[in-house]
Amino acid sequence: DQFYFFFLLRNACTLTVGVLAMIAVKLVPAYVKELTIAGYSLIQVMLAYRIAVTEGSSSSYYAGLNIALIGMGFFLPTVLLETFLFSLATLILYGLACTLASSPFFAQQFYVNAFFLVSTAVIATASSFFFEQRRRNEFSLSFELEQRNAELDELNRQKTHFFANVSHEL
Repeated sequence: DQFYFFFLLRNACTLTVGVLAMIAVKLVPAYVKELTIAGYSLIQVMLAYRIAVTEGSSSSYYAGLNIALIGMGFFLPTVLLETFLFSLATLILYGLACTLASSPFFAQQFYVNAFFLVSTAVIATASSFFFEQRRRNEFSLSFELEQRNAELDELNRQKTHFFANVSHEL
C-alpha cells in the first residue's frame, strides 16, 4: 500500500523538480539557482515526510537528506549563507519528522543519524565557503587579466602608431 503511494510521490517530486529545472533554464535563467534550491527543498520535504510515515528515527531515508546536503554544498554554486540555511532547514525537518512519526522514537538511532546529518551539513557548508572563495578569486583574476590585456592593446596601438610615424619620417 505505501509502496505505490511513495512511488507516485517520488515520481511527482521528480517531475516537479524537472519542470522547475526546465523553467529555470528556458524561461527564467536569472532564477536558476533559486529554482534549483526550491527543487532540492522539495526533495527534502518529501524525504522528511517519508521518514515520518515509515520508521521515524530508525528510518534509513535520512541518508537521502545527506545526499541532498552533499549536492547542495558540492555541486551548486551556492554561497555560505544559502548552504547553511538549507542545512539548518534539513536538520529541523529531520527532527520534526522523527518527532511526528507514528512509530516509536529511538533516541540512540536519532542521535546517530543526526550526528551524520550535522557532519554532512558542516562539510557541505565548508565546501560552499571554499567554492565561494575560489569563485571570487577567479573573478578577481579574470578582471585583472582583462585590465592587463587592455593595457597591452593600448601599448600595441601606441607602438604601431610610433613605428608608422617613424617610417613615414624616413
